[in-house]
Amino acid sequence: MAAALPLTRADLAARLPDIACTADDPALARVLALPARPAASADLIAALSAALRTRPGPELRQAQAEVLREAWEYRGAFAPMQVGAGKSLPTFLLPTVLHAQRPVLAIPASLFGKTQRDFARYSADWRVRLPHLISYEEMGRDDRHGKLDALQPDLLILDEAHHLRNDSSRTRKFARYIASRRALETDFGSLLRVVALSGTLMSSSLVDYHHIAVWCLGDRAPLPVRTSDAERWSAALDRDLGPLRRIELGGLSTIPGGYHDWFRSRRGVVPTRGSDCNASIRIQPWRPDVPKPILDLIAQVEATSTRPDDVVLSTLELPGCLADLALGFYSRWDPIAPTWWSEPRSDWYAYERDVIALRLDGIDSPMQLRNALDAGRGDLPDADAGRRMLAAWRTVEPHFVPNPVPVWIDDSVLRQAAEYVTRRGAQPAIVWVDPIPVGRRMHELGVPYYGAGNNPETAPGGRSITCSLHAHREGKNLQDRFARSLSLSLPATADWWEQKIGRVHRAGQSADTVLAEYIDAIDYHGDVMTRVLAQARADALASGFDYKLTLADWA
Repeated sequence: MAAALPLTRADLAARLPDIACTADDPALARVLALPARPAASADLIAALSAALRTRPGPELRQAQAEVLREAWEYRGAFAPMQVGAGKSLPTFLLPTVLHAQRPVLAIPASLFGKTQRDFARYSADWRVRLPHLISYEEMGRDDRHGKLDALQPDLLILDEAHHLRNDSSRTRKFARYIASRRALETDFGSLLRVVALSGTLMSSSLVDYHHIAVWCLGDRAPLPVRTSDAERWSAALDRDLGPLRRIELGGLSTIPGGYHDWFRSRRGVVPTRGSDCNASIRIQPWRPDVPKPILDLIAQVEATSTRPDDVVLSTLELPGCLADLALGFYSRWDPIAPTWWSEPRSDWYAYERDVIALRLDGIDSPMQLRNALDAGRGDLPDADAGRRMLAAWRTVEPHFVPNPVPVWIDDSVLRQAAEYVTRRGAQPAIVWVDPIPVGRRMHELGVPYYGAGNNPETAPGGRSITCSLHAHREGKNLQDRFARSLSLSLPATADWWEQKIGRVHRAGQSADTVLAEYIDAIDYHGDVMTRVLAQARADALASGFDYKLTLADWA
């Protein structure tokens, strides 16, 4: 069965009806007829544990047993399992339980080492098998279109599956392979089983995870199989549509307990809270003294959308530049971009910035503007000129790849951060950063930097460290040495915050309070935190789980 990827919300408002569905809608009738998921009984847990252990010991957790049972009996599982719920063991037991011949486990590249260590640990007590490992990053490469076809997995396990929620090239590769295998299914059973697991698998928008649920469960998924139906339901249920109109529930209002509760209670769906952590969470700002010349430069860049080296920034690039400047640097390109490339880029980005600033209906992002021009939308200002500029930019864009190098103006904010987390008597802290130059400068200032390829779990105890957000926000267990963190780079999504705080707010944390501090030096920082808290509240309503951001006490 082909699982179409969700369209962007930019196209919804003009073509959706005023209700999600009627009371006699076939998709709704199918969803209402789906069976409820029974809780795994103590006898089942004991029997599964005994069959899968190599020697006496602890039993499977209830959620672990349910994932294994659903994958076997229901031919797939969609498992929103929070941080600390024990996702690793099922990923190694699934190949054994399902008698898979060619199991493949997809994970972030940064988790390869941890996955192999976890497998070695579990292999002493459990009948585990290590699937063939592939990374989401690898699957995003242009030369990996045939990777899954070559491996021909009969079991595809997607750990940290939120990496496939967006419509990216790697997501399309998985979609194509799953669709091709499902097209070969016969009455003798499925040729492919898919299990997706993640602590942040469900968001406030149904269309974000619709395709993954269909990959896992096909027409047994408790949501519409057709993307067009899912879009209508999403437009009625979503909490973050922004300026797009929200339509009425229609027949969805008849679902007992509401749609999201119904979804989470159906067979094949295994939502699981993380293991208990008794520590409270406190989130508070850290406000360094930013030198006035830096503040003046930030104001100038924000007003002109132009980098200090006179490069015009896109709408998407501007926030990152402002955040870098707040830390005392910006990135220039070495070598400098050629004129034949930079001029079409500047022309297009200037047009993009001016049109988005008008806040026209359905034009809130660069992608929406590009789609509107491609579709021939006629009410855009200077639309013909915009199309010419976009065409010119697309022609040259692939032919020069910028090589950013840092230009430091004033590192006093980083010096303040280093002193703050290393001063005598201070509790050891994790300093979370994103740009590699910031991590390296913190390392020079005496706060060791753990980037890609360096495991912070091996860091010596009793001292503060700097961690790469990209490399270590997932999969690391740091609760035995840290209960405090300082974010100098602010993730712009609730998912990232959930993962990041989950490195220390998890079972085994002995501190009474986990303190998560964030830099609050410019308006941009406050805007980010306001947005991610609103997103966390909306995602919590959909998933049924409290996000760590929503559980926290905010200063």
